[in-house]
Amino acid sequence: MPYYLALLAEALTRGGAREAALSALAEARAVAENTGERWYEADLHRLTGVLALQEGALRAAADSFQRALDIARRQQARSLELRAAISLARLWAGQGERQQAYDLLVQVYDGFTEGFDTADLTDARALLDEFKGLLLAWDTVGGGAPSRPKPPALPAGGPTSGRRPRDARAAVGGGPARSPGLARAPGSDRRRPRSRGDAR
Repeated sequence: MPYYLALLAEALTRGGAREAALSALAEARAVAENTGERWYEADLHRLTGVLALQEGALRAAADSFQRALDIARRQQARSLELRAAISLARLWAGQGERQQAYDLLVQVYDGFTEGFDTADLTDARALLDEFKGLLLAWDTVGGGAPSRPKPPALPAGGPTSGRRPRDARAAVGGGPARSPGLARAPGSDRRRPRSRGDAR
């Protein structure tokens, strides 16, 4: 139930219905608390951060993204960890902390071994390329300023370790109901990217 309420909240958020999205998230948290169904808890906090960010509450947004990241890591939910890392890295980069944003995101990205054509991993790769370009440009114009460590090159279609991922397909779509990178919903055939930490 929290999973479907989270999808509803995400759709409402994209549609600009902030109050309805907050209501859906509050209901999802209450259901999770009452039933103990916490496997999607991390994304509830991430979505709370998205709504806070829309209101300009940067500190509250960062706290929600960090909490989402911590919960996903504790639950070893790599797909939800990636989504939280993308949101937090974007926020940090917007505040000028591009190296910190890059370091966070590349660490999570490198944990995946397949599913690189899914939207979340494609988004992460695009952000890493963007951050790398900005960091290198900063070094170029920095003159005598101390040089930041140059981020490693990302080989096409895979993590920085250079391993060739197996060809894996996952559900890809533009709307919330087909949001890739999500953990498998009970009773559905939805797939998520596989990571090195996943059980085989």
